[in-house]
Amino acid sequence: MSSGSALRYVAIGDSLPRGFLFERPIRQPPGPIQVRWSPLLSLFDHPARGYPELVRQRLAATGLQVRLDNTLTCTGAPVRAFWDRGPVRDLQRVLAGGADIITLTVGANDILPLWAGYALAATAARGVPLVSHRRKQSLLDRVAPSSDAAEARLQTFEARLSDLLGWLRVTSGDARIVLTTYYNPDGSSVVHERFVTPLNTRIRRVADAVPGTRVVELDPLFDGHRITAPNPRRWVSGVDGLHPTDAGQAVIATAVAAAITGGRLVS
Repeated sequence: MSSGSALRYVAIGDSLPRGFLFERPIRQPPGPIQVRWSPLLSLFDHPARGYPELVRQRLAATGLQVRLDNTLTCTGAPVRAFWDRGPVRDLQRVLAGGADIITLTVGANDILPLWAGYALAATAARGVPLVSHRRKQSLLDRVAPSSDAAEARLQTFEARLSDLLGWLRVTSGDARIVLTTYYNPDGSSVVHERFVTPLNTRIRRVADAVPGTRVVELDPLFDGHRITAPNPRRWVSGVDGLHPTDAGQAVIATAVAAAITGGRLVS
């Protein structure tokens, strides 16, 4: 990539690129893309700590001038927030200005509603110190939704993501487009088999069908750093058990920046 004129970087996605962190409330107004709970969720948005801003900083350290537009990130956003039988108005508006780099992280919120009971139970279980981790996980496995429960949602997600990514490629020409998959926050086999693997498989399949699209695999990056890891090795928030800490965001940013440049960048 040339280090001449400034490159325009458009970040699209959910709470990961938005920089959501439940333990740090601030007065952050919602962006143009909003979901039902945006006025409340935006209190915990930190776009300055989300991986797109960190990617911009890493690219700048290599001599690349980058202008970041992260207004298309929204905590809680499913793919429908960006593609609802076509590109939503704000997506069209932002992409009308062109893009040299696009990152996209979306999909978890398309199936997360099915896992609300599991997520709440997991949060409560972490506050019970006298029960073994194995016993807690055995109980949590009982409230996890079945693989079949999410199939219809996953099919709809894949179709919408395919349309969205195809449109982004046509609209942005030869822009660098990077998708991320998702990590397993607690490392449990039930979350891996019924949530992370089915979702990530569809993300990769859609990306593989669109030329010039790169995929950053997040799950391997979090090995040894999930919610069960002790501090300071834990890269998942100890409050909600889902979102990345500052260290987690930094690791994601380094991997995404390397995918953009086609090489390995120093963090």
